[in-house]
Amino acid sequence: MPGHAFLVSPHNVALLEAYKHVILEAWHRQNITNAEVAAFIGRGTSLVSKIRNGRAPICSKIANLLIELFALDRARLFLAIEIAGNGDLYFDPAFKNASHAAVVFLQDLVTTLDADEDADKRAIFAAFSKPTIERVAREAGHSVVEQFSVHLHSPARQQAAG
Repeated sequence: MPGHAFLVSPHNVALLEAYKHVILEAWHRQNITNAEVAAFIGRGTSLVSKIRNGRAPICSKIANLLIELFALDRARLFLAIEIAGNGDLYFDPAFKNASHAAVVFLQDLVTTLDADEDADKRAIFAAFSKPTIERVAREAGHSVVEQFSVHLHSPARQQAAG
């Protein structure tokens, strides 16, 4: 239909708004000028000012450019907004450590997978192997690993496994 905008699902609109909220908060924290942003995204300062003040919507192309400009961690951003449903978590130090641990854990899980073995065995080995736990400890911090260890080695869990 000529002259009509594409219909966007309410879910996608909500996601773009959540991303916009985090991007604007990062913008505020990093104190980058409108002129610098305009130069980076290739748009005028008038539009940039409207985006920053919440008077203009943000499209996914500009959102991606701003994520790049503000050096936002895309994995943590995804986990905060699309998995946890709370963009404010992106700036929480505990969430930063936990999301980093989750990504490291997933990387180790995928790296350990071997096509010649049973999938369940591979997953269990990767999840609870000493190298995986040590790597998470190195990369994400010992406090995160201690939190996982308390859960992994709880008496109820050991009883269920035995």
